[in-house]
Amino acid sequence: MAARRAEVVAHRAEAALKAAELRRDEARRAYEAAELEAAALTAAATAADFALPEAKRRRTHAALQPWEQATTEWSVQEWIDFEGREQKRRAVPIGSSPDAADPQRGPNGFLHHWRGGLLGAIKRWAHGSERNVVNMIMSLIGAEHGFGIEDAVRARLKDAKATKAVETDTYIVDRAVAALDVLKRSGTAQARREYHIILGALAPVRVVERGKRGMGRRVAARLRVRRGRRARTQQQQDADELGRPFAFLQATIRRAAFDAAVEAAKQPFREGDAVLAGVNGQPGTLMSISGSGCTVEFRIGEVYEQITYAEMDRKAGGKGNARLTHPPPSLAPDPRAARSDGITPETIALVRAHVEAVCARSPHQRDAVCRRLAAHLKQEAQALILTETRDELFESFEEKHPGKIKRAKFYEVLPWELKEAYRETCLCASCENLKLYLAPMVRRCAASSTRRSCALRRRRLLTMGCSLQWRQ
Repeated sequence: MAARRAEVVAHRAEAALKAAELRRDEARRAYEAAELEAAALTAAATAADFALPEAKRRRTHAALQPWEQATTEWSVQEWIDFEGREQKRRAVPIGSSPDAADPQRGPNGFLHHWRGGLLGAIKRWAHGSERNVVNMIMSLIGAEHGFGIEDAVRARLKDAKATKAVETDTYIVDRAVAALDVLKRSGTAQARREYHIILGALAPVRVVERGKRGMGRRVAARLRVRRGRRARTQQQQDADELGRPFAFLQATIRRAAFDAAVEAAKQPFREGDAVLAGVNGQPGTLMSISGSGCTVEFRIGEVYEQITYAEMDRKAGGKGNARLTHPPPSLAPDPRAARSDGITPETIALVRAHVEAVCARSPHQRDAVCRRLAAHLKQEAQALILTETRDELFESFEEKHPGKIKRAKFYEVLPWELKEAYRETCLCASCENLKLYLAPMVRRCAASSTRRSCALRRRRLLTMGCSLQWRQ
């Protein structure tokens, strides 16, 4: 029984050995066939490559990178040794070798080395951002996270022109700060205006509020001014309003409007634009544009005049040229609101109505008065003749409107065409017409030698059909 089992096992082993030998022979034949096929493909590729033009053959073989050329045949141990030497170099403290040789330059130097070059290392962390490059360099120079070499770098970068420019800029800013310190302590309206103009000229561009890239915080600190807004009053809190802005915030807003106006002035003129026209640059409104000419309206209050120009381009020159320009933007602050107890337009209208009711408006040509408002504007009117003193005029107004206006202000707002009486005469149309009618008769009587006793010639008092009497 045992012999039978041994015979079966031997038979199976012999069959397995024959099968393994068959598979070995098949694998050997497949390997030889694969080698033949690879040799045939290599020969075909070589023949095709040599058949290509030289330019195409160069394009099919890309050049290896420097790091590929240096590390193509490196083993793992060589990589470990290289990295160990790199870490030893990095562990040397700065300042421990003052007599060290200058670093190598060139393609394998400290800037362009394929593994340890500074340019490549900075690009690796910058992610394509110039701002990140600047921040990293500043961090390397500084003492907090870097090498603490600010003075050495400043000395190497020192340039005569650059130093003078920095000194000049510092001097200008210091002078501006000194002027602001003086002006902000003064309470006059002129000082306030100048303070706001200087702040507007120095105000930075406004970016997103509380943004990290803005200059507002740094400029305000350099100018020694407060930024932001004042604390809200109870009335503003009830109305859900913001606090009143400090002067620096007002100046920043005005500077933004100033810059926008500068950009708008670069656009061509359009109808309805505010313009400066004429040799003296008088402000007006562009009413119409016809070809190369235009019509400009000059207005002050109710007085206006429209002038048509043949040319509107100031570069054209010649007579009849409007010399149009955009009004220059201003950094001056907005005028303060009028006081609640100030003189209102309604009060001025009451004064004028009272004066016109009391005083007589002369119809005589010699009493025509005129005033020049601007280069192209003049206002004409018949004079108002004072029939009583200015004090009496104010007292009569005070009786009608008690406490409405003070005496000094009353004198300031009197009509501009008010005129002192310079002769005793009635100013009604009937008397003036009769005077003009009698004037030639008087001259004729004076020329006559036969009527020497004429009443007209002796200029006696004549009674008219008027309640007043005219004295010739």
